[in-house]
Amino acid sequence: TITIEWSVVTYACGVTVQRGTAAQNGTTTIDVALSAVDTTSSFVLGTSVADSTALTYGGNDLVAYELTSSTNLRISTDTEAAVGTAAFGWQVITFDDPGDIDVQTVSATLGAGSGTTTVGLSSPVDLASTFILTSPRAVPGGVEIGERMIRARLLDASTVERLIAGYAVIV
Repeated sequence: TITIEWSVVTYACGVTVQRGTAAQNGTTTIDVALSAVDTTSSFVLGTSVADSTALTYGGNDLVAYELTSSTNLRISTDTEAAVGTAAFGWQVITFDDPGDIDVQTVSATLGAGSGTTTVGLSSPVDLASTFILTSPRAVPGGVEIGERMIRARLLDASTVERLIAGYAVIV
């Protein structure tokens, strides 16, 4: 038995949402065309359902969602998962008034055996009104899902720390 819980968030005004789904298409990268957004006031939420025939933890079990431009959402998996039946759901949330939000995108790669890395933000944030969304992609193979999960946290107003147990992860 699996219990699933979720939240539905509704804004009365000031937010625009684009959403859709994509299926794995024989490549490790799917580019989705969007109506133009301001990338400094937009962020992505993504979900995925892995290949139902997979028996081990693989490269399509962690999926990265990234706004690569104002009109493109990139969905990425690892090379092992290039062909399969994985499905991806996505939502791009844009605040209509850029003064209401400041989205900063950072990236880091943790190599094998690395447990922690820190990344500086381009401008300091207010810790009381800031949250982190992560979108990791991991080296495939094996069943050690716990060793591939990450935790991200704000160390201070200017630094994000990412932690993992010991495999290469691109976030």
